[in-house]
Amino acid sequence: MLTSLRDGRQYRAINVSLSKDHFAVLGANLGKKSKGLSNEEKEDKGPKFKGADLIYKRILWDESFKREDFVVGYEDRFLGILEIPFEEFNLKTDIPHHRIKFFKRKGEVVWDRATKVNIL
Repeated sequence: MLTSLRDGRQYRAINVSLSKDHFAVLGANLGKKSKGLSNEEKEDKGPKFKGADLIYKRILWDESFKREDFVVGYEDRFLGILEIPFEEFNLKTDIPHHRIKFFKRKGEVVWDRATKVNIL
């Protein structure tokens, strides 16, 4: 049986056994919006931290960077964190970007997911 909410959304109740008190609580919370950050609070936080995919593309396409200067640190599910030269990482398409933990340039960390370092 489909049931409609006030805003037009529909839901299906399957094998539900709630008391009248539970329905009163659920009904009271239906119209509330989630508490997000206001625009002023978002501006105070500063620039958004760039993801590994954007840093990877910048190193790949920015002519001011030498690819051979960079090392990529990524997390292998079985071996832990490994480092690989950027040019070899280019060929490894089986490593998803969310496993990239850091980028180093000539031994110096220029992007790090854990500490939110972004020098690039």
